[in-house]
Amino acid sequence: MREMPMKWKIGLVLLLLLCLLTGCTDMRQEPNATQPPVNEPYMLAEGAQELRQDIQTLLIGAVGYDPVTEQSRITSVQILVRDATGATNVLILPKDTRAWINFYEDGQVIYGEYGSLSRVYAAGENSGCGVQNLLDAVSGVLGGVQIDEYVLLNAVQLDMLAQTTDGVYVTVDTAISDYEIGLGYQDISDKLQSYASYSYLSNVGGEELTGTDKDKLARHRELLQAMFEAMRLKLTDVTDREACAREMINCVTTNLSARQWLVWTGSDPATAFAETELLSGRHYEDDSMSLWIYDTGELNDWIIENFYTK
Repeated sequence: MREMPMKWKIGLVLLLLLCLLTGCTDMRQEPNATQPPVNEPYMLAEGAQELRQDIQTLLIGAVGYDPVTEQSRITSVQILVRDATGATNVLILPKDTRAWINFYEDGQVIYGEYGSLSRVYAAGENSGCGVQNLLDAVSGVLGGVQIDEYVLLNAVQLDMLAQTTDGVYVTVDTAISDYEIGLGYQDISDKLQSYASYSYLSNVGGEELTGTDKDKLARHRELLQAMFEAMRLKLTDVTDREACAREMINCVTTNLSARQWLVWTGSDPATAFAETELLSGRHYEDDSMSLWIYDTGELNDWIIENFYTK
């Protein structure tokens, strides 16, 4: 057998060294298995110097159950940014927002890929990392800004929370005859779970709604404001405000203390929703997924305006 030429030997050695250095010897590696660069897919614009110290941030997420996959899913996310006056800007992240998802096994990240924000909780849930996975994914969407405070709740928890108040009032624009919810301004606290699951979290008339459905997003804002107002009124009407706040906290999944809860829901000045935004973007679809991808310029501007000094 003819001996391999020396230049081939050298080339083979170099190729093997390259494989060892880059970790590509494992040919079973999942696609997109490396974490994307910081602030990918955009960089912070010039002029943003440091994070503002006069704001508080809160993630509010609705969690549903998907009977098809038998997993929890995120059905909506709102990011609240509150300044010292109580004025609060809200950014809505649709459930199909493109986000980086870490997949956990036995408490360790085994691989990652881009996908729908709705999947991030389930990707870490079995390892007890569902909440952290959601916070990490949202932080990635927001260019690395850390979100420390959160409230997560499902339809049952939403109903329990409503029962701690003296009523949750909304204006119903589309009657829901199946649940005897008519038109007009009314207290829906006794039927809140039905109202939320029928017209807010999932569908209307049995039709699944996209995360960017305009009517659905309008209900997002109204129900969120109605819950905050109901809690504020209750907390200003009781003697032991911290005890009442703890009762509310026990209804949801949160890392807020009673005092922090009061800042958001029962403080003076009370949280006032100054602006709710769904930034422009585009839908991306292929055979396996449907994603909402924000316009990076608009998202970048919103991040700088709300989180950074200039």
